[in-house]
Parts: sequence; C-alpha cells; structure tokens
Amino acid sequence: IKNSDHNLNEDFGLSYPYFFLLGHASELILKGYLFAVGIKEEELRKPNVRHNLEELLDRAKQEGAIISVGFEKEIKTLNAEFRNFDHRYMKCGDVMGWNDPYRLFNVINDEISSIAKQVNDAANERKPHDPN
Repeated sequence: IKNSDHNLNEDFGLSYPYFFLLGHASELILKGYLFAVGIKEEELRKPNVRHNLEELLDRAKQEGAIISVGFEKEIKTLNAEFRNFDHRYMKCGDVMGWNDPYRLFNVINDEISSIAKQVNDAANERKPHDPN
C-alpha cells in the first residue's frame, strides 16, 4: 500500500476486510503488550475488554506503553466499528468513516512496529510466570 492518491473507499469490496485487518492487528499488538507485562489471559478475555480497542489501549497506557497521539485517535475512530463487528455484516450503501485509509494504515503500521519493540522489551524484563 504505497499510493496515497488512491482512495480505498472507492473499492467497496476491499474496504471492510481492510479495516477489519487493521483493527485486528491493533487488537493483537495491544494484547501482546498487556500479556508481556503480566496481564493474565483471563483478564484479556473479559467481554468488556477482549475486542474493545479503546479499553485495550487505555490498559496498555496504564501499564506503561508509549502510544502516539495519532494511533490513539485512529483507535478511537476504528473502535466504533470494530468493537461490535459491524464491518462483518456490511450492507449495500454502508460507508466506512475514513477519507484517507492509507494514512490510517501508515499510523497503525508505524505504531505496531513501536509497540512490538515495547512487547519484546517487556517480555525480556518480565520474570517467568509462576504457573501456580
């Protein structure tokens, strides 16, 4: 995805999977960070947490993740559609709320790279999990 002059919203059939994958990638990296700093899987599976990008973002920040303002803004916008899986049940005429999906991709892609380093650092600093 290089051409920022191309408007993905014109490619109706591609836009919903595109936004789903951006949301899912964001969910996984935030959960990865939280798990790396010691948050238990059971906590991440709670209904108010598991697919709620804003909640995951807030918890990651509380645990020390360094999050860009741009990523935070895009997550809040993306969460409105992602949390309820509205994008999975698209109807003819539905429109996603981004004028520049390439900017969205770039912001999320850059942040995933940043958080991935933080996940690695946190995992290396963390003591092994006590299974009891």
